[in-house]
Amino acid sequence: MKGPICSICMRSDFLCAACNEKVRTEKLDKLTLDVVRFLGSLEDRYKNLRDAEVRQVMDVGKALVIVAGKGSGGKIVGRGGVIAKDLNARFGMVRVVEEGTREEMIQSLLFPVKPIGVNKVYGGGGEKYKLRVKMADKKKVPMGNDEFREITKKLGAEAEIFFE
Repeated sequence: MKGPICSICMRSDFLCAACNEKVRTEKLDKLTLDVVRFLGSLEDRYKNLRDAEVRQVMDVGKALVIVAGKGSGGKIVGRGGVIAKDLNARFGMVRVVEEGTREEMIQSLLFPVKPIGVNKVYGGGGEKYKLRVKMADKKKVPMGNDEFREITKKLGAEAEIFFE
């Protein structure tokens, strides 16, 4: 598995000089370290994790957001969500977002709901995304609007959900 730490540090309790420097300069936080090491420990049981890549882990209150490399989202979730269930049991609610354009990453946060439209609004504060979702899907949306705003802000964008 690829991640922000080397494969040796992923399997041990100690960090090499290079990985320790990342922690010291705050390029890597303890949460990311814990999640990557946990996924590394699952690598023997779930072979598809060997090709997966974790770019970043963010704590946003009620949820943990794992930003996976392009093509690694499904590998981290696992067949039938088995790896995601292990992550949920260990860290609480976990959302896996595959790296891509801002719009793709924002839309993937709403999974299993697919927005009927995404509007990009330009204003004095920069661009803002408005995701339009069917009113019938309101109960399927995995998070509230406040939590969604907080997560998207950490991803580098402003976004809101609107129900039609």
